[in-house]
This record gives sequence, C-alpha cells and structure tokens, in this order.
Amino acid sequence: MYSLRLRIPLLVLIAAILLLATAVGVQQRMLMPSFLELEREHVLSDLARGQEALTNELNFVGDYVSDWSGWDDTYRFVADRNPEFIASNLSSSVFRPNSFDCLAMIALDGTTVWSGAMIGEQTVEVDALPRERWPLDHPLLKPRHVDEVAKGMLCTPHGPLLLASRPITDSA
Repeated sequence: MYSLRLRIPLLVLIAAILLLATAVGVQQRMLMPSFLELEREHVLSDLARGQEALTNELNFVGDYVSDWSGWDDTYRFVADRNPEFIASNLSSSVFRPNSFDCLAMIALDGTTVWSGAMIGEQTVEVDALPRERWPLDHPLLKPRHVDEVAKGMLCTPHGPLLLASRPITDSA
C-alpha cells in the first residue's frame, strides 16, 4: 500500500489539476464571451468615430471645392485659360498645410485645364487620376445638380486621397 508521504502530494496535485481545469472552464464559458463582446463594442465604436472623422474631412474638402467652383475668376479661367490666373491663384502656395494636396480643373469635354499636386514641399504626380483627358463617365465628372458635391476616397502610392468635385459655375 502507498505510504502517506506519497498520497498527500498526489492528492494535492489532483486537487490543483481539478481546480485549474475548473478555472479554465469558467474563464472559457463565462468570462471570455463577455470580454469578446466588450471588445467588439469598442471596435465598433472606434470604427464609427473613424468613419465620422473621414466624413468630416470629406465635407471640409467639399466645402473647399465649393469655394473654388463658384468663383467667377475660376469660371473665366476654364473658358479662356488665362495665364494670369495661374500666376496669381495656382502657384505652389495654393497647397497650404492642413488645406489640400491636389487640385484639378476639368473642362466639360473632360480635358484637364489645370492640375497640380504637392505633398509637403514636393510636387508630385497623382498617377491614379487621369492627366490629359478624363472619361466623361468618371464618377467625379458625372452630370449632377450644380450644388451637388461628389465625394470619395482614392488609394494612391502617396497614401489615401480624399476627393471632391463640383461643377464650375459663375456667380449668376
């Protein structure tokens, strides 16, 4: 028969294993699902905040585009391509920090009248956008009401680009 010296450590070991198995079972069946649900709620909340931030930024870009598109000088420039407009309004200073990085003016036939892009102090080409001629069915050029702003996001090698477009009109 086994001695008492062997039985006590064996009973303590068996009790420890049962206690550990019970703790793991309680954790897996009761605690873990509630932690997962809590984590899921936090992720959904963070996603909603991120989406709201992107929507706010897109609205800011849309407002900026609305300022440029309703300007009589912009309307005349698209019609006559006046180089003085470029010199006074479209220099590299148009791309201010915390403003925008890319600007393009497109005629009704899809021809690029003017475009430019800068990241920081460096002029860049946005290869993801058409250069000389835009297809008339491009989502940014599709016909719409004069007050409607088309907005979206485009992934580029330089990072995500928030886009907005609006028809260029005169003040009348």
